[in-house]
Amino acid sequence: MKNRKSNRKSKKGKFWRKYNFEVLIFSLIVIGIFLIIEDFSIKNSILNAYIQIYDFLIKLFLTFYVTLTTLLYGVENSDLFGLGLIVFAIFLILLKWRQNLLSQYSIYEVCVDCNSRIHRIKRRKIIKIFAYIFRLKIKRYQCTACNQVGYIIRSL
Repeated sequence: MKNRKSNRKSKKGKFWRKYNFEVLIFSLIVIGIFLIIEDFSIKNSILNAYIQIYDFLIKLFLTFYVTLTTLLYGVENSDLFGLGLIVFAIFLILLKWRQNLLSQYSIYEVCVDCNSRIHRIKRRKIIKIFAYIFRLKIKRYQCTACNQVGYIIRSL
């Protein structure tokens, strides 16, 4: 069953790789003929779209500005300083957590439980996101005997 699906995908990929230039040229010719035949005012359409996007962005910016200034007028300087200290403390905690992960999961050559061989398996998306945020290189491994899953974590 998998072979059929992969063959279909590979046939589509081969067709696209072989004829992508011809398909592009054909599409450009068809669009060109359509624009010649049809009385279509592109200039006015683009201008109207630009004006609508510009008006939307101005309204969005003004709403954001009014909300932010209203919020900041109600906040005292000590509150901002306290918030800054909390954010800095959270940042330091995350750095320490990253350092602990690097020291704890840096070596993993055999299974911790049964000392059997391990092999790489596919990472989950949440692990990829975590690795991107914390700038880590995370590899996921599984034991061949007991199916225990483990990680090797290194710095980028």
